[in-house]
Amino acid sequence: MRRKYAARSGSGCPADRELARSRRVKPEAYEAYLKGRYFWYRFTPEALHKSIFYLNQAVEIDPAYVAAYAALADTYSLLPQLELEPPGEFLDKCKSAAEPGHHTPLDGGA
Repeated sequence: MRRKYAARSGSGCPADRELARSRRVKPEAYEAYLKGRYFWYRFTPEALHKSIFYLNQAVEIDPAYVAAYAALADTYSLLPQLELEPPGEFLDKCKSAAEPGHHTPLDGGA
């Protein structure tokens, strides 16, 4: 309801104007994103790979879901720190996730 009001009024605080311009995310993509973030916060090698799996699902369901791409890049940035992946391989995957226009599903295993 607030979104409709913000769109009609044309005035209000900056947050209301941003709300009027925001796009809806597909519920299935949001659910996969939340699962991906859940596993990200577990911060174990197995959990990070599950996080990648779910975040890839989110971007496959909704290719315009920018937060999922950012979370995917964020997850890949942790892999070399935990010595789970060589830095060179990580960098390519991280760049791919950070540039949604060039994205192809990345190996995440679950």
